[in-house]
Amino acid sequence: MFRATLDLQDNISLREELNILENYITIQKLRFEERLDFRMEVDEEYLDLTIPKLTLQPIVENSINYCLEKFEGICQIRVSGCKRDGCAEISVKDNGPGMDREFVNKLLSGESKPTRRGIGLKNIDERLRLFYGENYGLIIESERGKGTTVIIRIPAENKSV
Repeated sequence: MFRATLDLQDNISLREELNILENYITIQKLRFEERLDFRMEVDEEYLDLTIPKLTLQPIVENSINYCLEKFEGICQIRVSGCKRDGCAEISVKDNGPGMDREFVNKLLSGESKPTRRGIGLKNIDERLRLFYGENYGLIIESERGKGTTVIIRIPAENKSV
């Protein structure tokens, strides 16, 4: 994981991004053991799409921070991919505490700063919009007490070389 993050390449295939995520999850499973229920179901057709490096891992890290570290019980995190309206959507869904709409808007506008020294959701959204255009980026669906889903929306036809 450390080697992958040091690589100077800004954009990588979704396959490589998922490998970075798997390495991160391996570390977290050692830490949280059975309290972390992580599943990844991304179809083969999406694996060659290009994505900015370190897009998924910080989103999953947020799920772990707010789901596992703040609550007792099992944290479920699901990463999946689908095609909608000509776009590829990679979703990270958790069963954590959720957020109200006002707080989500503050996160994406930059009014609310990340509580740790990580890559914030606003930063990820901005990188996606810079790379693909204003029609792409993050969509956050959340409700207090019902978990959060962060959707990464990218063009469905942006294969890496």
